[in-house]
Amino acid sequence: MHMEINDYTTLRQIRKKFSEYYPYLQIEFYNTPHRKQEVSERDDMIDHYKTVGMIRKTHLSAILEIQPLYKVSAVEREFRERFGLSVQVLSKEKNKFNKIKYCLTRLKPIIFLITSMRK
Repeated sequence: MHMEINDYTTLRQIRKKFSEYYPYLQIEFYNTPHRKQEVSERDDMIDHYKTVGMIRKTHLSAILEIQPLYKVSAVEREFRERFGLSVQVLSKEKNKFNKIKYCLTRLKPIIFLITSMRK
């Protein structure tokens, strides 16, 4: 998956595109980064209608690539280092989203097939 991110991109647009490729995962944005193996606080969550330019200090446009074999920690780190965004990738289980620590495909092998067919 490739996603262009610039100052005018809303968090909602990023979430929507991410969910199209990874339907059993969700990405959330927070004011502060979480520590390793830690779950972010719900009240630290950023409103999805904000634009990237309203949140970050570094203003650049870039294309973010997320592949199915990337580890979740690498995806979260990429958002933080390249765009100054604190994110957390969550997995949907029993109608509830939980913090995950594996690569994107280890959770749901079907995700790789869906992503591969879209190319």
